[in-house]
Amino acid sequence: MKLVCIAKTVPDGVRSDTEPLVPVRDTPEARLHPDDACAIGFALDMKRRNSEIRVEIFILAEMPATALAADIARVGADRVTVISDPLYQGSDSLTEARIIGRSLDAVGYDCILAGSQTVEGGAACLPPHLAEVLEINHLSFIREIDETDFTASGAIVELRDETCARRYGVDFPAILGLSARSGYRLPYPRLKDQARDVSDKLCKLDNRDLEFAPTEVGPAAALSRVVELRAGGRKDRTTRVVEGDAAGVALVHDFLKDMGVL
Repeated sequence: MKLVCIAKTVPDGVRSDTEPLVPVRDTPEARLHPDDACAIGFALDMKRRNSEIRVEIFILAEMPATALAADIARVGADRVTVISDPLYQGSDSLTEARIIGRSLDAVGYDCILAGSQTVEGGAACLPPHLAEVLEINHLSFIREIDETDFTASGAIVELRDETCARRYGVDFPAILGLSARSGYRLPYPRLKDQARDVSDKLCKLDNRDLEFAPTEVGPAAALSRVVELRAGGRKDRTTRVVEGDAAGVALVHDFLKDMGVL
């Protein structure tokens, strides 16, 4: 069974000294959107359960992502491909789906896993657009995947909101979009693995490989655009001090469990 994960790098907030506001994309190293990290975390967890599963990661990056790709390879991915080219900057999610779709032309897969949306106001919902490009099934905002019924032919997934939980059967090939609230976690590389050479697992694609015309990508090809970005304000947080007794330990344990740490 082969799983392909699609991920994007996340801008580090927005610039407050420009009008209009623009995403900050010149950070020294990339990080993943939270939803995408959950998708990769699930795929790697399935690989740990079944060594016959192969996991390939494709990262669409507008900033340096070599160290990020290497760390993902160190925690179990079989191959990590970074897709990056200056021409692709400013592409909308449909154009990004076409870029990724062309990157997958020679890649076989049973299931594609991705994050449901980005942190940029949920503006970029890649899975439905990629499903349209690839002409395969799609379901997003998944909170749980039945790991006991996850096979090369399909899966049982669960969506939840404030009113109910719904379970669906999805036939493969398909794209499954996971929510950051799913609780799946991308592991950190172990200390002993942080210097391990994984260059044989890394690959880079740019427009010399994908051969898009300048009018097919970037702002020139965008059918939608972000009208406004707002810098999010910090939420007020209350500090609670607990005692080191049984009640305090239980409270901290429940808090960490709710946050998905335990």
